[in-house]
Amino acid sequence: MLAEYLTQKVWCHRLQSTPEIARKLYHAASDIFIAERQRQLSLTKRVEKVTVLCHGVRDSANPVKLFMNKNLSTPYSCTRHLGEPYIKQTAISLVNGKPHHMHEPLTEDCEIEFLHFKQDDPSIVNKVIFFFQ
Repeated sequence: MLAEYLTQKVWCHRLQSTPEIARKLYHAASDIFIAERQRQLSLTKRVEKVTVLCHGVRDSANPVKLFMNKNLSTPYSCTRHLGEPYIKQTAISLVNGKPHHMHEPLTEDCEIEFLHFKQDDPSIVNKVIFFFQ
């Protein structure tokens, strides 16, 4: 759709000024974005929330409480709320005590713990990583 617009409408008008071409490109891209946004919004009726308690973050005595989107948010999304060190070092998460992939959506209220290779006992991380290789 955009390619057709570019070849037929914009690039055929070689004598037009550059700002006018840029304006046409902007409007074409904007129209495509708006149509796609409307399509995606029509697919999602209502976003429910889940409560995620993140243990071992900053102060191990008090877990961090996050409200995330059910069936959309992942443990990786939680690390993005906690900061860059968690994003970079986390290899896998324990959701309700069970290993959970970092990009698999959370489906219920849960307690989560982030595991990395430099912790005291990285055996769970090693087992999971070597299992999937």
